[in-house]
Parts: sequence; C-alpha cells; structure tokens
Amino acid sequence: MKEKLKQSVDMNDFKRTLNAYDFTYKAEKAIREMISSDAFQDMSAENTLNVLLSEMNKVPFHDYLKRYLYKQAEMTESFRSIPDSIWVSILEDAFEENSAPHSFEPTSTKWHATIKSWLKADRVKRDTVFLLGFGLRMSAKDVSEMLTKAINEEDFDWNNPRELIFHFCYEKELPYSYAHQLLQKLDEMQENVSDVSIKMEVVPHTEEELLLRLRQLKTMGNTESLNSGCRQCFMELYERCRKRVAEIYRSEEEEKPEKDRRTWSAEDITASDMERMLCSGVPHNEAGNLIKADRSVLHQHFEAFRPSRQHLDGILRGKLQPDRYDLITLMFFLHSENEKMEECERFKRFVTETNQVLASCRMRYLYPAHPYEAFIMVCMLSPCPLTHYGDVIEMSYT
Repeated sequence: MKEKLKQSVDMNDFKRTLNAYDFTYKAEKAIREMISSDAFQDMSAENTLNVLLSEMNKVPFHDYLKRYLYKQAEMTESFRSIPDSIWVSILEDAFEENSAPHSFEPTSTKWHATIKSWLKADRVKRDTVFLLGFGLRMSAKDVSEMLTKAINEEDFDWNNPRELIFHFCYEKELPYSYAHQLLQKLDEMQENVSDVSIKMEVVPHTEEELLLRLRQLKTMGNTESLNSGCRQCFMELYERCRKRVAEIYRSEEEEKPEKDRRTWSAEDITASDMERMLCSGVPHNEAGNLIKADRSVLHQHFEAFRPSRQHLDGILRGKLQPDRYDLITLMFFLHSENEKMEECERFKRFVTETNQVLASCRMRYLYPAHPYEAFIMVCMLSPCPLTHYGDVIEMSYT
C-alpha cells in the first residue's frame, strides 16, 4: 500500500504545480514522507498534525520575493546569509534602471521604507506584485506565478482592462510608461457596439488586438468578471454537495423506525448541514456555535479559513466572494465520499478534477507548498479522507 501511495503522488506530476524554489520541493518531500510512514498507515491524525506544524509552514511573501531575486541575480552564496541591505539595493537599482513607479497612487510613504516593508511582509496587495513586475522587468509568467503562489490570489483577469494592459506590457517587455499611455487611451476610448460581435482570442498579441479587446470590455461594461465565474462554479459544486448530504441523511434515516423517518432532498440541506459535514472536527461552545478559529494551532497555516455556516451563508447571499479554498474543500468533500475507489485512484481523480475546476476559474493548480492544500491532499490519500480531516482539525484545537 505504501508503494502505491508514493506512486500516486509521483503520477500527480507535481512539477506542473511547483516552481523551482527549494521550499516547494521540501513540501513535496514532506508529503511523500508522511504518506509512507507507519503512523500514516495507521491513520495517525497526530502524525499528520505534527508534519503540518513542523514542515508545512506557509511561505511568506518576503521569502518568495528574496528567493526570486536570488535566482534572477544568479547568486551563489548561502541564501540565509544575505542581509536585507543587499535586497534593498537590488530593488532600488532595478526600479531606477527600469524607470518604474514606486506606487500607482499618490503616497507619502518614503521609497526606502516601502521596500523594507516588502522585505518583511507576510502578505502584500495585488498591486505590489504589478509594481514589482515593472520594477524588476519580470516576464508575464513570473508575475503570474507571484500572483498565484506568493500571495495566493487569482491569475491575471482578462476581463479587467488594467490587468490586460499590464499583462501585454510584461509579455512584450515594455516599460510602465508604455502601460501608462495605454491606460490613458483606455480613458479616452469611445464605446463601439459593433466591436462586441468581433471574435478574438482572450489574450491579445498585438497592440491592435489589445485596443480592440479594450473597446469590447469598455462597451460591455466589463460585466463578465473573474468573480462571477468563480461564484458560478462554487454554486454548482455546492448543489452537488447538498445532494450528497441529502443522500447521507436518507441513509441515516433508514436506521430509524419507519414511522419516524424523514424524507430528505437537496433543497432541505442548509448551510448549517454543510457546516456539520465540513467542520465536524471543530469543537462547539455552550451556545452550539463553533469555537473561535484562532484557538486552532493551524489557524495561521490555513489563513483562518474554515467553511462555517456563517462563511457559506455569506457566499450564498452574495456578501462574500468564494475563493480557491472554498472550491477545493467542496471538491474534497465530493471525492472523499467515493468509497468504492482505491485510495491512489481516488487521489489522482481528485487532483485531476480539482485542477480542472481551478483552471476554469483562472486559478493555479493545487499547490502542495501551501499547508491547507497539502493537508487536503494528504487526507485524500488516507483510507477515510473525511474522518482523517476531522480528526486532525479536532486535534488542532487547544
């Protein structure tokens, strides 16, 4: 069984999901060691929790940025021995050489202080990555990876005119001054209904194609947002989960006397029912509510994510936007209930189908260097994924 599970991880082709930095390979190695251990074979939630805490710390933005600079500068000295002053100098010189702005908006913050804040930040805003894209003359691919891996956000939004312009400039190695000119053209651009019917590729390759695409987006009012596609995908998965929960409830009803049985349908399943399934390991307080998330030692590892009824209800009411964790968790629930399939086959199907879902929302594939996603994949390799998931979560609360 151990060898099958190790082969399953190999066949996942992690190389598509990882970048070339050391910490991602460390994450892959930790997963392989975990699933081949005797403790994992015995379904040890304690072992899984210990590995998550000791080996799967989330990579902070400042570490990702420094490793990127280290790689681009082709440094050979010990990475950890390089003082921040060197990174500051590299960034200052690069931004000056590439005539890149220090901010997209007016700011009173000194430039030196801004750079130092980047080199200490665990997380930064999306615009910071775009600034670095111009300041470091990054490729579109590098910016894409920094968006999806360093700050764990979605890739370029092709329906956002500003991001479309930025991507075009990164792709063509054009400076920010060129992007600024294109943004001015966008402001002056007149809407043209006839342009909307013209079919073209999502990603323009020439300036003529770019300007046409920008007119199309401006005419349409940019209604086809990235968020709407993610929400639609979430709702489809959520409905599938409701049907599955209804099936579980109906199965439970069969154990009751016939006169006491209730008929369950997907329409009867509420956010509270979904919370019962997805947060089964979270302790409750006296009022019957989940105890605070920060009581878990995995709180920071999982970026405070948990599919509580309040969180799910917020998405259903349109007050919150679903994110990749929501999609991954719903896919995990659907696949964890497939008891007829062997662990390795179930794992490979989960990875393949989840990556398809994420790609359809323009999100990166499952990323084993992120603690929550590594945790989900490890649970999927256990004989009883949902039980293992709940046991680890329960143990994480102190």
